Amino acid sequence: MPLEFLTFFLPSRFPLKTSAEKRRVVQLIMSFNREIFNDSGPSQPCSAAAWDDKNYQRMISACLVQGVYNLEHDRLQNRQEAHDSQWWDSFHFQLRRKLEDTDKSVSGCIYELKSSHRSTRNAPKIVIAFRGTILKSRIMFQDLKMNLKTFCYELHTTPRFQLAVDAVVSAVGEVGVGNVWLAGHSLGSALALLVGKSMAKRDRHIKTFLFNPPFLSLSEGRFTNDVLKNTFHVVHSVAAAGLSVLVKGHKDRQDQFARLSNWKPLLFVNKKDHICSGYIEYFRSRIMMEKIGLQKIERTATMNSLKGLIKVASRKESEPLHLIPSAKLFVNRFSNGGASSSRKPCPVQQWYSDFREAHGIQQWWSPDVSGEFEEFSFN
Repeated sequence: MPLEFLTFFLPSRFPLKTSAEKRRVVQLIMSFNREIFNDSGPSQPCSAAAWDDKNYQRMISACLVQGVYNLEHDRLQNRQEAHDSQWWDSFHFQLRRKLEDTDKSVSGCIYELKSSHRSTRNAPKIVIAFRGTILKSRIMFQDLKMNLKTFCYELHTTPRFQLAVDAVVSAVGEVGVGNVWLAGHSLGSALALLVGKSMAKRDRHIKTFLFNPPFLSLSEGRFTNDVLKNTFHVVHSVAAAGLSVLVKGHKDRQDQFARLSNWKPLLFVNKKDHICSGYIEYFRSRIMMEKIGLQKIERTATMNSLKGLIKVASRKESEPLHLIPSAKLFVNRFSNGGASSSRKPCPVQQWYSDFREAHGIQQWWSPDVSGEFEEFSFN
């Protein structure tokens, strides 16, 4: 199961055909996600004035997420944490608590801004960050199980989600909703998104940074032809809207979706990352549907997922993560195209290089990030 799950999101132009290729991909990714601050961390110094800068906020949030990755890697290898503290100490945060899953793995961390810097304008007092998947033997199956739960819209039924919600509720009660940030990468961004939605339903809108959040639905982004892309979206939207009306609870789903409309999480996606790039078309297609006069169908389709509706019709509990009414979307346009070399890399190494560049957390603290926020509001 792990090999098939890992390769599910691979672009069709690069299929892994043999078990040997799949094993090689797993070996390459096994070392993914651990970074040394002095080698690959941001060079921009911490400054109180910089907290007004959205790019600076993005950079710090990504670094705090990296800190969670490193803490779990170090736990697995019984390493000291002296070097890891730079991922939060450099920005005047201190580690308050690790969030440990049922298998004792570190799935998230609660960071607290040091008291000497609490008067800094626009700086959060508490940041709760969540890591993505780590493919190490001792926790691989637990993380893959979380991925499977996410794919099946069942992440909200897991102890990891409940642990995260409890931590956020406690932090909000302590310092106020405006002083708490959420951040996550990949699987961790799915968790942060679900927690943020849960709080927004209680009218608690938390600033949330989602790096490479998984888009868990069929996406027309895989089509290169605009006609095919638009046709696919229209058909998919008509099917979702039609089925939604037939499935019990249509009005309740509308009300819950509309209640989230004032909450605008910050989504950071890479157009070459097939795990998260579906969000680009999810939001931008609203404009296309309005131009051709199908905005009412699009409004209904935006609130519903075909897979989620089928589960509801089957009387199964479902919480589609990717259905977001409003957001601020940042698409990273930068790509270095890989290192230049006269020696052509093997297909597996090329895939890993492309995957690491497009899906890696390190791109979000890089000075090479290029893009602008697009704001989408569901009225």
